[in-house]
Amino acid sequence: MKKPSQSTLFFLSMFTACSQSYDEPKYELVKSDNPFEIRYYEKHLEAYVSVDSSFEEASRKAFPILFEYISGKNINQQEIDMTAPITQESKGVKIKMTTPVTQVNNGEIYRVGFVMPSKWTLKTLPKPIDARITIREKPARKVAVVNYSGTWSTSNYEKHLLELQDWIKKENLTPLSSAVWARYNSPFSLWFTRRNEIQIDVK
Repeated sequence: MKKPSQSTLFFLSMFTACSQSYDEPKYELVKSDNPFEIRYYEKHLEAYVSVDSSFEEASRKAFPILFEYISGKNINQQEIDMTAPITQESKGVKIKMTTPVTQVNNGEIYRVGFVMPSKWTLKTLPKPIDARITIREKPARKVAVVNYSGTWSTSNYEKHLLELQDWIKKENLTPLSSAVWARYNSPFSLWFTRRNEIQIDVK
């Protein structure tokens, strides 16, 4: 029997993981100015994978790795409840060294993450077997957010990122982080029903 492709496994696992509602990181709503918000998030854990990829392919590469981890591929062989959203942020341009010594733009590095359920701590969360997975604790922080629906295209993301950046300036806020792309739905959901966000930490 022919094994399913990596692409097929990605969509099947993501559909399974995102086809129902899940817990989200806890936050306090500080300000609402539709479609913008300022939130205060409590600290929480995140498992992430860094991938060398295009913007639109990053999740396809990282999702199966993270999904296997929460499905029991960890030292405790213990399942971890899925939460929302799935996050993605740029870590910058990857520079490849060549001979003779030159530098070549080798694409983007993206960090794709799953938020861990609030019941876990750094001490109790099952450790990953896959060395590509890193666990980090994100501190409590204030975040500026723009909410939008629609496709997961680069152009749709960039359009709303510019809107968020303009709103941050208008509110006289100081950005403290790169933008984080957050998605709450299955790839099989209708584009106009999707809940997407872009988040930037602010001072």
